[in-house]
Amino acid sequence: MQRLKELRESGNYSQQDIAAMLKTTQQTIARWEGGKAEPGLKALRDLALIFGTSVDDLLGLGTGRKIASTTHHIFAKGERDGFWGHIGLRIDDRPSMWFPVTAGTAQEVTSALMNVEGADTWIGFETLANRFVAFRPTALRKLWLLDDNCDQIEGDWELDLPYQGLPLEMYRAFDRLYDQPVGEEAWKEASAAIPKEGPRGEAVEGDLEKWRAFVSRLAQAFDGEASESFLLSVAETYADERLYEEDRHFRYMHHTKVCFTDGAVDEFWVEPSDLSNFALELDLEAVPKMLRLAHLDLSAEPYYSTDRIAAIVMPLIDLMDAQRDEPSDD
Repeated sequence: MQRLKELRESGNYSQQDIAAMLKTTQQTIARWEGGKAEPGLKALRDLALIFGTSVDDLLGLGTGRKIASTTHHIFAKGERDGFWGHIGLRIDDRPSMWFPVTAGTAQEVTSALMNVEGADTWIGFETLANRFVAFRPTALRKLWLLDDNCDQIEGDWELDLPYQGLPLEMYRAFDRLYDQPVGEEAWKEASAAIPKEGPRGEAVEGDLEKWRAFVSRLAQAFDGEASESFLLSVAETYADERLYEEDRHFRYMHHTKVCFTDGAVDEFWVEPSDLSNFALELDLEAVPKMLRLAHLDLSAEPYYSTDRIAAIVMPLIDLMDAQRDEPSDD
């Protein structure tokens, strides 16, 4: 697995470091990197969390995008890009929408802003929190580029996404957890058992054994191909974000936001093919005057005047899956 070697070296990890994290041997890691053996799905999921990426990325099954790390800051060595800070979009008088991004993304957006030609210019960027954002710079009231080392914007700082984002594999796991017949009340009760960390890093309150017993029930969601550490990490984040609540889950995971120049917002689950078509038009610099974004349930098929749109915020995984599932031209 050449990709595993690239990620390990860019993160300045030794094979022994990775082996210790996975509770395996350095020889096993060497065999994986040398193509003499392949890690199972359980190990791949653990590796995805270690490197802040996805199993698809590790296996080279993506759509050609460079997958950025959500779990590390920028490394001095190699080409790996990590969390840098946030991009904020302010439309009309509404508070800014904030998105965690990498240094590479911040640089690309800065460069694009220097080449805006008019009201029809669109800029797109990927975030570290399962969002792909497309916006018209001239339709914004303000755009912030906020390095993590800078102070937060007083009076205009409210996050509704994880501060540094999350690995894509964790977002994929959230849908699997939602499909399990556990129930909201069971999640709330189990969440109360999650141990809290004291001032010295020790576990306080909570009931670790009760929480681990609950999480072990979730293994069936991954067909047994997930380690306890993976399950505990995913389940704790899922509980913290309250994704067991139906409305919150779908808004968090699958809804697209169409943000208008007057501050109004339409939010719904968009037909994936429409997301893919829009991303292609964006890439070709050919966004139409009337944009089709149909509801997934096909109960409505709205067309939007792009002159009235300031930004569109899409679920990144849904977009990537739609692009990957498109028929080949070959």
